[in-house]
Amino acid sequence: MSGRLTFFEVATGEAETIRYRADVPGSLHRWIPSAVLANGRLVASPEITTGPAGMMAASEIALIVTDPDGTLRDTLARQSIGGNFGKITAGLAVGETWVISPLPDQDLTTFAPDGSSAVLVKRQGWDGRTAPAEFEVTKIDLHGDTVYRRRIEYEPRRVSSDFFNDRIDSSIDRPGINNRRAHARALREFYEQRRYFPPVTAVTVGNDGTTWLAGVREGGEREWLVLDGSGSAIGRFRLPASSGVLLADLTECWVVENDALDISYVVQYGIVR
Repeated sequence: MSGRLTFFEVATGEAETIRYRADVPGSLHRWIPSAVLANGRLVASPEITTGPAGMMAASEIALIVTDPDGTLRDTLARQSIGGNFGKITAGLAVGETWVISPLPDQDLTTFAPDGSSAVLVKRQGWDGRTAPAEFEVTKIDLHGDTVYRRRIEYEPRRVSSDFFNDRIDSSIDRPGINNRRAHARALREFYEQRRYFPPVTAVTVGNDGTTWLAGVREGGEREWLVLDGSGSAIGRFRLPASSGVLLADLTECWVVENDALDISYVVQYGIVR
């Protein structure tokens, strides 16, 4: 990142560029802006650093609020970034280590289009022992106050052997592997410890304050759970698995879909209630 931010005026297209450097006392991180709040302040998070073998050096990061010039004002939330990572050395050259994350389950954070709020989803995959299976959704206003926090039960989806077999087959064809059999065996041992998909794969905040949560791919579709402004479930919609919801409310949603040639299209869906 160059340390500069460019803002565009929607009506005129005029641009304004400012320099940005977050002033966080005692921090050695470079802070990267991720959202503009409705009051004009920015949300930034630290650049993710890695330790030995590429593993993340921290399991949690702060989302800070700054003025446009980088002056620290507050901490909006804390987000888990550890996720479902593992280290593989078997079958690789001496001293080589690969970091893999077949089923990412670190926290997801997204912001309302108008900058009025943020939604944080804690979506750690089910361990197969505790009951019920749940994930947590928290909505935070631009001052960092909690609007709601909901724990939502869901039906865990078990990972099929075919899912992991496909990933093993694609992994052992990559360059840098000296012993494909040993590498495939280590991957399988790692994967066998992760038997359930994470409950949420994507999150979007609608123009009307709704929250859209995507589940796991089933065939060619994914189901989206919709919460209202207070966190209550008000509907479920099924969209093509390749769809990423960009903008939505309870009358329509705009998505990006990729076809068989990986060409992207913007598609509008109307919602009938």
